[in-house]
Amino acid sequence: MNVACRLYFFYAPNCPHCAMAEPDVTRFHRKHKRVLVVRVNNNNRDAGIDGFAPAGTPAYLLKVNERKAFHHIGRLTLVELDKAYDEALSEHATKEELGLAGDDEDDSDDIDAESKEQDARDEEE
Repeated sequence: MNVACRLYFFYAPNCPHCAMAEPDVTRFHRKHKRVLVVRVNNNNRDAGIDGFAPAGTPAYLLKVNERKAFHHIGRLTLVELDKAYDEALSEHATKEELGLAGDDEDDSDDIDAESKEQDARDEEE
């Protein structure tokens, strides 16, 4: 199967912001099962992907059909990741063209409830 969408998540092992971002990246992957999520240790000298070598972490690079569609340095929430994903798809291809039709409907209610629970725990800390 050709993976049409890839999300590269750049992290540093001891970065507290990366640790906070990781659950949202995991939830994003569960919600969008056909998106290949690649975790990249940004401490490696050759960590850059297609010319994107972030100076800080966490950082994100989303590729659609092998083209850079979105990049960001700094933590993103699940809602922000979803928005970037949806915008990238609308700019670069339709979900049907990518074979992702119905991808978001399987367990979005479960993911949304889990996100709210995680946000509540984060606020308590």
